[in-house]
Amino acid sequence: AFGNAVLSRWPVTSSEARDLPDGDSDHEGRTVLRADIDGPRGPVEVYSTHLHWKLFDSDVRQAQVKTICELIAETRARRTYPPVLCGDFNAPPDSDEIRALTGRTRTLLPRQAFLDAWEVAGEGPGHSWTVANPYAALDLEPSRRIDYVFVGYPRQGGAGHVAAADLAGLTPVDGVVPSDHLAVVADLRYGALGRHLRTPVAGCLRVRSSIRTLTLPAHPAGQGGGRWGGCMCQVPSGLWVRVQPPSWMRWWW
Repeated sequence: AFGNAVLSRWPVTSSEARDLPDGDSDHEGRTVLRADIDGPRGPVEVYSTHLHWKLFDSDVRQAQVKTICELIAETRARRTYPPVLCGDFNAPPDSDEIRALTGRTRTLLPRQAFLDAWEVAGEGPGHSWTVANPYAALDLEPSRRIDYVFVGYPRQGGAGHVAAADLAGLTPVDGVVPSDHLAVVADLRYGALGRHLRTPVAGCLRVRSSIRTLTLPAHPAGQGGGRWGGCMCQVPSGLWVRVQPPSWMRWWW
């Protein structure tokens, strides 16, 4: 079975995990996890998942994505911030499952589509599975973009707008890269903005997707970091948050 996790600097007030459909022959035990984050500028729902991996399993992934969309739709009425969906989808942007999520074909549920953070603010091909990674190179598969941070359409004032997107996780630590996947890192606007979208006054969320072994460096306030990992527990989604003062500065760790 595969596990999912959401790591947050703010309290997780509640969570729910739901099983995803399996294929006819494989029982991989895939799930989706929702975490409700109690942020200082309002609650944020973060969803973490990891879909079937085989190239011919697109039909299974489409069924899994529909289940994820149904879970997200259940809390639509209470949300004040766009839902954030992260993880290893094992599917490129032109696949049917991703096109359905981004509104490029018939959506899986009415009035539900997401913005792809890399498409909004990333540069270059954004391959999160790359032969430049020594672990990924062993599988003899082509480089692809299969890990994502999705966010619902921005709310009033630009809340949820993707301000930046990047990749992380290819630089070795003590000679070891942390995963066979690179992480997708996205900055999302959070809180009230000025009159124009280019005048942010409240800072941003930083969302990181898909990395199995995670090193958390020391916090500026003196809180220690550490290393989290496990061969049977995937971490496709982590949420690090810092609220910035009136001028916008990106939060690096």
